[in-house]
Amino acid sequence: MSDEDIDMHLNVPTAVAPEPPEPGPSTPGKKTSPPIGAMNLEQCRAEVAALRSSIEYWKQTAHIETTGRRKAEAATLGFDERVQQEVLKHVEKLEADIGKHYASQAKEEGAKYEEFVGNLREELEATRTAHNNLIVDAQHHIAQQANRHEQTIKNLEEAHQAELAKKTAEIQAVFAEAMKHPSAPGPPAEEPAINPGRPKMVPEFVTKSTKSNRRSKAVIENISRDTVPTLAVRSNLDGSSAPAASGSATHPTSLPPGVIPVEDMDQATYTTFVNNVRHVVQDMNLEVRKSRSGGSTERKPGGGKNGLPGNLADEMRKQKEKIKEWEHHTYLFGLREVWRVHYKKDRYVEFGDYVPADSNVVAACNDGGAGPDPSNYTLDFQKGFMTSLWNKQVLTKWTDAFLAARAECPLKWGLPDVTRGYIMGWFYEALKQSQESWASWKPRFLYLENRLETEQEVEARMDSKLKTIKRRAGDASIKTQKYGRRDRGITKTIKFKTKKGELDINEWIFLRDFLRRLGRNGMSSEDQGVVEVQGEARIETIYYVRLCAWRAPRIADYMAIIDRVSPMRAGALRRIRTDEAGDSDAPKELPLTFYNDEWLAARKEDDAQYEDEVLKVDRAAFELLDLATLRS
Repeated sequence: MSDEDIDMHLNVPTAVAPEPPEPGPSTPGKKTSPPIGAMNLEQCRAEVAALRSSIEYWKQTAHIETTGRRKAEAATLGFDERVQQEVLKHVEKLEADIGKHYASQAKEEGAKYEEFVGNLREELEATRTAHNNLIVDAQHHIAQQANRHEQTIKNLEEAHQAELAKKTAEIQAVFAEAMKHPSAPGPPAEEPAINPGRPKMVPEFVTKSTKSNRRSKAVIENISRDTVPTLAVRSNLDGSSAPAASGSATHPTSLPPGVIPVEDMDQATYTTFVNNVRHVVQDMNLEVRKSRSGGSTERKPGGGKNGLPGNLADEMRKQKEKIKEWEHHTYLFGLREVWRVHYKKDRYVEFGDYVPADSNVVAACNDGGAGPDPSNYTLDFQKGFMTSLWNKQVLTKWTDAFLAARAECPLKWGLPDVTRGYIMGWFYEALKQSQESWASWKPRFLYLENRLETEQEVEARMDSKLKTIKRRAGDASIKTQKYGRRDRGITKTIKFKTKKGELDINEWIFLRDFLRRLGRNGMSSEDQGVVEVQGEARIETIYYVRLCAWRAPRIADYMAIIDRVSPMRAGALRRIRTDEAGDSDAPKELPLTFYNDEWLAARKEDDAQYEDEVLKVDRAAFELLDLATLRS
């Protein structure tokens, strides 16, 4: 495209060129001019005028070109603006077309989505209706089962009452016959012929203190019946006359052979007997304080908690709260390993044959004398051992050696730093358990027989104690396995129901929270036994599941639900539930709703502060929901 075409397209006006000047002597159109020296004045003036005319011509030409260029530039800018406007119009039109297209498409997709949502709502409503129908059917089925159970219980109670009436009639007939023939022997008047209590299928909640009181009452009655003349002996000590005894004055026939009755004792023997009884009464008072407070009966000469000197118990508790559970157990393992390797005792119960430090040397140390040698780690097990300066020096050496061994390790055993009192406190705990085991192997005084235990009696007592410890350890292991199985089962159930989007997910989450709040110690106890299989000549090993008398009745329903999703492994021993209450202590610091009201009321009769001082009940609200509708 030529410049003229562009100017025509842009409507640029064509500049009119000025007329060229007339050719003069020096004009560009003149090819030759005479030399200046040959020109006269007129010719020179004419040449100058021609030059001026030529200069003016060129000025006008340059002005015209400049003006044309400026107009062309302005026209070009206008063209660019018009081009941009045209492009903008086309873009806006294109955007409008695209917007219309996508709006139409979005409208179609929205209609499809609303239709899909409507279908989902219909399916959800149908599912909810089906679930409601299932719940109604389950409730109806449960109501029928409850009615059948109530009718069964009613029939059993009626049968029990009928049997009771029958037995009562028989006993009345026996008594009537005995009244007709007074010489005929009959049942003692003070002994009831039958047990008028509740049926055997309902467990009787009897506290340990109540059992102890019953045993003490029976012992007192027997002693009172056999040794009533004791009052006379005590009154005769001051020389006064003895009150008449209502019982027989002869020696009691129920005393063991070789036991001297109180009335036949001399002054020295009687004084020894009274001192022995005084010690026994002190031990009984300690047991009473233990049953009321739930704490240890260990005398605490140091004044610290749990018998530990100073504030070691508080320091141990605070340090334990700052570290993780596995770190705490790792420290305990190391401390027990040090104790086991040095003293060559795998268990505390093996300290029965331990030879403690000489009492005279210990007494000298406690009075300010020399302490144990640097290589002497012998322990003091005499009275006041928890505050003994001898033991303090020994345990200080153990603490220094333990911390030094950890400091030598570049990785510090992979454990966080702990306070010195934390380590010292656990060494004191090991000392306490070792001494208690050592003391338990010593012969005890039998105050009723006024003698010490024989070696055979000590072995029998400790054998029974070891069996109890072993059984409790096995029971703790069973509880741990049972708790782990149930927790895994309910966790898998929650994952399954979450994936399926089922409606009862919140109830299962509640059961998981409940189970973890109940903890391992809240599981029921089990005792191993054997039964003879009927019709077969073989013996089968089984577990008897004991009743947790302290648990609220609704907890049994929860456990039944959880066990349905927590099956036992293949080959596990068969379990048989019994109505006999287990002997495990109720776990502490649980919500109040977890405990059985009747069981708790029976204990509060003996100790009004049982909830707060012994159980340390958690007062935070934890409502036990009624989940019976989940049972099929």
